[in-house]
Amino acid sequence: MDPALQEANRKVSCKGVPKPPADPDEPERSCDEYPYAASYDSHEGASRNLDYSCQFLNAKHNSKESSLKKAWQNSQRVLEEDAF
Repeated sequence: MDPALQEANRKVSCKGVPKPPADPDEPERSCDEYPYAASYDSHEGASRNLDYSCQFLNAKHNSKESSLKKAWQNSQRVLEEDAF
C-alpha cells in the first residue's frame, strides 16, 4: 500500500481531534481511523471520502489489531486496490 496515501488518510481522520491528556494510570493512546488508513478505493479512506470516524484507543491494542488485520488480508490474498 502506498505509504503517502496511508499518511494522508491518517492526517485527515485524526486532524483536529485532541489527543486525551496523558494519565500515568492509563495506557498510552493512539488514533484509530475507519475506514482504515490503508484503504485505497475512491469511496474509502479519509483523504478521499469525508465519511469517516476516529477514536483514541489503547496504543498496544490498536497496533496488535492492525497486525492481525494485515495478516488476515494477506491470508485472504487481498490485493492493494481491492475494495472491501
